[in-house]
Amino acid sequence: MMNGLAELDQLIRANDVTMELEKVATNPILAASSEEEGLEHYRCELLRPGERLDVYLSLRAEDGPPTLMDVIFMLALDASGCDMLAGFEKYRDKWYGFFGDSSGKPKEMEFFWEELEGRCRQTERFEDFLGPSAYGKLINFMGLEEDDDLNPSAGTLMVPSTSASTRLLSPSPEDVQEH
Repeated sequence: MMNGLAELDQLIRANDVTMELEKVATNPILAASSEEEGLEHYRCELLRPGERLDVYLSLRAEDGPPTLMDVIFMLALDASGCDMLAGFEKYRDKWYGFFGDSSGKPKEMEFFWEELEGRCRQTERFEDFLGPSAYGKLINFMGLEEDDDLNPSAGTLMVPSTSASTRLLSPSPEDVQEH
């Protein structure tokens, strides 16, 4: 596991990753009706020799535009969320029963699953962009080694609390300090 942000920066430099940033009107990963006011949306074009990848994220306006390290770190957080919830899609209907309203499918849960699917697709494209070796180092930076606590087949799931259930990205400063 990497010991700090200096090692994350070293990973970025070793893989010659750069970024071009563009503020955009919307984030295609977010469900249109789930977007919060006060968010700014960005298209981050990640570049490395022979490769390019568009990544979308949204941040609170007061946070300002993301840096390359912010984007890579947030993609690693997304990978963590996708890894923790892998296999739980099959329980989706049961989750509606626990958290449902009279229709049985609260819109917030629909937004959550829609956004999770988008983030996981973006994470898969990021893995292809970065390559298996560098991506593996990034995952190790986040401490995502094999762990039964994160394995749905083990029967338990340890999920960290988030300030907004429909936003897996854009962590609060407290969330970032925990990692």
